[in-house]
Amino acid sequence: MLVVSTTDDEHEQQLRILFQRFSEYDVLLNSAKYVSDATELNLLGYTVSAEGASADGGESRGNKPFPTPCLGQRRQTFPWNA
Repeated sequence: MLVVSTTDDEHEQQLRILFQRFSEYDVLLNSAKYVSDATELNLLGYTVSAEGASADGGESRGNKPFPTPCLGQRRQTFPWNA
């Protein structure tokens, strides 16, 4: 969840509503993944801040090169490529 507000009071109100909903529906949160009062964060491969969003330099999982498959010692033969 990403909560963005223009004022501290608005932000506090939105967080209260959000956490109340979490409590109503028994949603559990991972405190290790909770970030508060951040001025900048990485989200889905982008760095997001008050200035806008930009690509994070290819460090996200989706931008890493896919490893070359290893066929091992023997190559499997199929009837159509024998």
